[in-house]
Amino acid sequence: MTTSTYDRCAVSHLLDLLVKDQPNVHWYQRGSYTNGQGEALVEIIIYEGTYRKIRGIIVYNAYTGRVISLRYQRYTATVDTEAEVVDTLLDLINFEKKEHWLYA
Repeated sequence: MTTSTYDRCAVSHLLDLLVKDQPNVHWYQRGSYTNGQGEALVEIIIYEGTYRKIRGIIVYNAYTGRVISLRYQRYTATVDTEAEVVDTLLDLINFEKKEHWLYA
């Protein structure tokens, strides 16, 4: 499966959902770069505050959508090597909802 424009739109939409209920949290995607092994990678940075304190970093393959690396504040699940970025973002949205419920 290749990551199409539709998939990139889905990723953007899911990132918007992830930060929607967190007024001081934002995200941006760094453009594609290669890792020296012929893979084009996209890096998503999720940050909070005016000082851009990093909350999470997700790196995924631009063509397959497969997550290469995931670090996210208080999220302890390991990266499934077959997980796609859309599935990972859905997991993070559910994680944030549970966190909000626990600490509200």
